[in-house]
Amino acid sequence: MAEDGVRAVAVGAGGVAFASPTATDLVVRRPSSVSQQSRQSRSSTQFVKLNVGGSLFTTTMSTIEKQGSHMLSAMLSGRMESTADGDGFLQVDRDGRLFHYILNFLRDGTVPLPDSEADRRMLLTEARFYCLDGLARLIESHNQPSNNLDSLRCTIPVVVSDHEERLVIANSREGSPVVVFAYNRGNNKFSYTAPSDDHLLKNIELFDKLSTKFAGRILYVRDPSGRDGNICTWFMYGHGQLVAEVCCTSMVYAADKKQIKIEFPEARLFEENMNLLLYEPGVRSQPERFLHRLSSPRSIPTSPVATDI
Repeated sequence: MAEDGVRAVAVGAGGVAFASPTATDLVVRRPSSVSQQSRQSRSSTQFVKLNVGGSLFTTTMSTIEKQGSHMLSAMLSGRMESTADGDGFLQVDRDGRLFHYILNFLRDGTVPLPDSEADRRMLLTEARFYCLDGLARLIESHNQPSNNLDSLRCTIPVVVSDHEERLVIANSREGSPVVVFAYNRGNNKFSYTAPSDDHLLKNIELFDKLSTKFAGRILYVRDPSGRDGNICTWFMYGHGQLVAEVCCTSMVYAADKKQIKIEFPEARLFEENMNLLLYEPGVRSQPERFLHRLSSPRSIPTSPVATDI
């Protein structure tokens, strides 16, 4: 019997010598397994390589161990079974798109959360898988309704100059679409028709209703300056361009005087606001092509149609 670490040589038929494998040979011949000895010998400054769902990451053991005991530290220390690929990357079958949040939390003990509620729910699932209770509590506290009055406010910016309006339009290039409601009842040297006051109030009430309904999706802005003679006009911006304008005022000629008439085209205003949702960030299709496709007549099928003989 051979001693430990010494190959046992046997002579077979024909005088051919065969060497039986040692324990060292068995470890070397299993490259997909992370050996217990290599895990335990990692220092805190040693870099470790991770393959999370096909995304590759590099970090240090000190970062992994910074937030105490959790799933990753157990996998890298040998307390849990794990495998590495041929390049030495530890394989983790989880979502690699969100893993940078996990690493940043391990480094700093906190992390800015995703803006998307769907991403926060998926990140909460990942935090629970990795047994990161601190990150899970951070996400849960963010998702809970806040008692702070600031969270109940719907902020409506007010612009009174061309420069401020340009800043608003610039925001619509990459951010949310914008609705500017320009109104100023005193901006008129003529009198108003009888229902004009009531219609102006209805326009203002609709603006308030839409600004709360689409808060966070469309930016609503007031312009009470009366610039350019606007008495009651809606401007809709998307991707930095003026995509719609609804003027609710017109001139009425009476027998002996001119009057300003303010209208309330409620159905059209709702329609134009809904169309602005096509300009939200993340909408892949071009709104102009989408609307053209909806309004164009259906194409006639070119495939042959079987006929009865």
